[in-house]
Amino acid sequence: MTFLPPPKYLCWILYVMLFLFLGGKYHFDSSQIQEANERQMVWDDGAKAAGSLARLSEEYSRFLRGQQTLEGWRISRYPWSEVLLSIKAGLPGDLQKIQLNRLQFDEEIEGLRKSIPGERVAMFYPLKRKVKISLSGVIQTDRSQSMFQEFQRNMQDPYSENVSVASMSLVNSSLLLNKYREPTDLTRFSFLINLSPHELRP
Repeated sequence: MTFLPPPKYLCWILYVMLFLFLGGKYHFDSSQIQEANERQMVWDDGAKAAGSLARLSEEYSRFLRGQQTLEGWRISRYPWSEVLLSIKAGLPGDLQKIQLNRLQFDEEIEGLRKSIPGERVAMFYPLKRKVKISLSGVIQTDRSQSMFQEFQRNMQDPYSENVSVASMSLVNSSLLLNKYREPTDLTRFSFLINLSPHELRP
């Protein structure tokens, strides 16, 4: 014999079951939403971390490029103390009979532009540091021309191995006259010295 609850109790039982079902579903949905939110937060944190890592990597790359540029500029510099020593050592004869009136260094950076104007990054390659030395003075000797040739030979094989001369020319030489317009043993001279270019890799 099957027992059936009265209809009024049956309604209450259905309400309770419906309540339990909806409550369970709400709890399940809430758990799913919370889990999805937690996953989204983890994803967002990961994306932020990835973005920060990308920015740090970019900053590090910029730092390395800057460091390489500075190193390239440092390496391309001329050893000025050795340049001066080479000029002094190359001067022929008695230095007491040579008076330098002018010693000028002109430095320039020249290169070939690889990108068109207006581009965000302008690349120049190769860059070269070039130096011209203007040297003038007076020498006391009766054989000035042979002394000038000796000076040029000496500068082709400089005192310092770190100094290299690309070209050298005697720009001017003139015999000085005394107040009676008579020739003396003094000769005014001027030289132009081009040092070998140093390549610069920024």
